[in-house]
Amino acid sequence: MTGTTLVRGAVYWVKRLCMRVLDIFALRGPNLWSRRPALEAWVALDDLAESSSAAIPRFVESLVAQLPSLVEHRCGVGERGGFVQRLYEGTWPGHIMEHLALELQSLAGVEVGFGKTRESTVPGTYRVVVRLVREGLGERLGVRALELACELVDRGFHGEPFEVAPALEELGGLVRAHEQVMARERAAEAGKPPPRAIPIVCVTGSEGKTAVCKLLGQICAEAGRTAAVGSSEGLSVGGELLDAADASQSGAFAAARRALAHPGTEVALFEVGARAILREGLGFDQCDVAVVTNIRENEHLGEHSVATLDAMRSVKRCGVDVVKGDGCAVLCADDPRVASMAEYSAGRVALFGTSEKSEPLRAHLAEGGRVAFAKEGVLVLAGGNGVQKYRPPSSWKGKKIESALAALLAADALGLDPSAIERGLCRT
Repeated sequence: MTGTTLVRGAVYWVKRLCMRVLDIFALRGPNLWSRRPALEAWVALDDLAESSSAAIPRFVESLVAQLPSLVEHRCGVGERGGFVQRLYEGTWPGHIMEHLALELQSLAGVEVGFGKTRESTVPGTYRVVVRLVREGLGERLGVRALELACELVDRGFHGEPFEVAPALEELGGLVRAHEQVMARERAAEAGKPPPRAIPIVCVTGSEGKTAVCKLLGQICAEAGRTAAVGSSEGLSVGGELLDAADASQSGAFAAARRALAHPGTEVALFEVGARAILREGLGFDQCDVAVVTNIRENEHLGEHSVATLDAMRSVKRCGVDVVKGDGCAVLCADDPRVASMAEYSAGRVALFGTSEKSEPLRAHLAEGGRVAFAKEGVLVLAGGNGVQKYRPPSSWKGKKIESALAALLAADALGLDPSAIERGLCRT
């Protein structure tokens, strides 16, 4: 099973069955829904879009009889038996599919727990999300559980007989076969040293991401640190291009994993676009520094049910959500949607802006926070660790200066030497 989209156009045509799984996306890292990996299925309900479980004769009774453990699902009611209560009161096919996919996996021996169902911007199409416990088995098991849950709900809502036992037997077989493989792999891996701890910088935003990564890579090189850089210009380690394909959108997850596994990598810098977050999730569980440059109307609005700037803010916030407790979120003070992400950082916060007169910058500086701004052709870092001043090339203007301010704060957060920062800034 390769790629990000695991299922495309899987359709169940059995008599009158018409509920369709359009796509299943493997969000293998922190994502829009959760800090943990998840599977997101896009499901077209067709003629079941307005159907409710309470209106289907004997459906709820048959489902609960075959899966009595559904009583443990608290659902939005917040207490044991909450989901069963919702079934009797009346709930929708996508919501039921979510809970069945969760329960089928749990009964097969893999506890998943987390799930959500939300309507997309396409009428009659829902996004069904379930926790992805681990790659490999988790993807195969989760995808099949979603498929089977879709089929069971479709049959039941059309008044046709449905049996849960064969689905449980199939999923149980997947788990047993996987455990045998894992036992052999654990024996082969015994005695090998663990992976190294590599500082990670996540750069998101609508504009300026590539420039931040490029400049930060130059600073790392001047500091004697071998940087893996995944950006729209490709994937490189220590300045050597490994792959020229865009590593910020589709394939960003794989590029991040490849960079982190490279024996030469000492620090990892990842440009992460909105499409990568929505379709794959982040390629790492935590980061040391998260940079958010800005949120503009011209980026991907309308894709993947991201219809508003506030919805895009939730996407761009994913890196901030996973900043380590001793890490730092570097945020644009000139963009209110970005600056307001500060509350979601578990670590400290640093703000950058084009003018020292910016009210958010002034307030943050007064509270002892770290800030960066441009003044009379000089880039100034102030607060916290004192004041450092850097003079960029005279040709740098506008967005280039904004990117430089973000990169300087990220380098500062990584603890890189000011002299290395100055050399990297002036390198062409």
